[in-house]
Amino acid sequence: MAIVQYSNVYRSGADSGAPVTSLYVCDSTTELPAGILGDLAIGKNFPVLYFYNGNSWAALVQQDQLFPLHNPVTISGHIPVLNLDDDAIIATTRVYNISGSLHLASNCSFDGSNWHIDDSAFNGQVIVQSVGNDHLIFYRVDKSSGIANQVFDFDLVNGNIAIPGQIYQLGRSTPNNVWIDIPFSSGNFWAGGGTGGTFTVTSQTAFCYTLDGNTLYLNFWVDGTVAAPAFSVIHFLLPASLRSSRTISVPITVYESSLGILIGRLTIASNDTFAYIYTQGQGNYAGPTVSLQGQVVVPIG
Repeated sequence: MAIVQYSNVYRSGADSGAPVTSLYVCDSTTELPAGILGDLAIGKNFPVLYFYNGNSWAALVQQDQLFPLHNPVTISGHIPVLNLDDDAIIATTRVYNISGSLHLASNCSFDGSNWHIDDSAFNGQVIVQSVGNDHLIFYRVDKSSGIANQVFDFDLVNGNIAIPGQIYQLGRSTPNNVWIDIPFSSGNFWAGGGTGGTFTVTSQTAFCYTLDGNTLYLNFWVDGTVAAPAFSVIHFLLPASLRSSRTISVPITVYESSLGILIGRLTIASNDTFAYIYTQGQGNYAGPTVSLQGQVVVPIG
C-alpha cells in the first residue's frame, strides 16, 4: 500500500487547522482513505480524477466517457497522430497528418516509412485528403505485405473518379462497360408461334453484351436450322436474367433460306426477359436454314 498526500489547502487567511482539500496519489483506488468533501485523488491503476463527495470516492470522468473540448488541442511532432483505440478489438483507428495531408487509417499504423497492420486477419484501409484539397484517395493496405495499393481517386476539382477495377451497379454482380460473351446454350433460342416447329442453333458467331447503368447493349449473330411445321417468331433470352423496362421494337437483318435476306423486326415487351424476332410479315420461318444478325439497345430496371 502506498498513499501520498499532497498540498493541504487551507481557508483564506488561515495557515493551520483542518485543510479544505487534499490531493491523494495511490497505487490502487481501493487504498483511498475516507476523505473530506472536496478531496481529490488519482489511482495509478485507473488514471482518472476522483472526487470525495462526503460519503465515497467517485470518478469525475470515466476512461470510456466522452467529454467536450472547448479550446483547440494541438498534437505536434514529426508525424502527428491521434489514436482512437477500442479496447474490445485489436484494430485501432488513427488520424495522421503526413506531409500536410490528412490520413484516416483503420487497422494500420505508419512509422514514417511503412504501414503496419494491427490485426493480421484483415487488410488495412487509409483515406487520404490531399494537401491541396483537390483529391480524395482510398488505399487498401495488404495484410501480408503492408503495401498500400490505391483503389480509388476522386478528383475534387474536376469531379472525375479513377479506379483500377470495374464499376458495378448496386445490387448487381455484372460490371458496367465490359463486353461479356454469353456461353452457347441450346435453350437461349427457340421457335415460337405455337405450331410445334423447332429452331436449332448450329453456329453462334457472336452473342455478347455490355451494361451501362440501366442500359443493355446486346450483339448477336447466330445461324440455325428450322424443322417443320413453319412458325412465325424466334425467341431468345436476355442475359443475366435482365428484364426490359420499356417495350422496344427495332429492325434487324434476317436471312431465311426460303425467303432470302429480309429486314426483320425485334421486339421486347416491357418487363419481359426474352425477345421476339419476326420476318415482318414476309412469311413464316420455313427454312431449312436461318441466320439472325443485329445489335439492340434495351432499357433495363
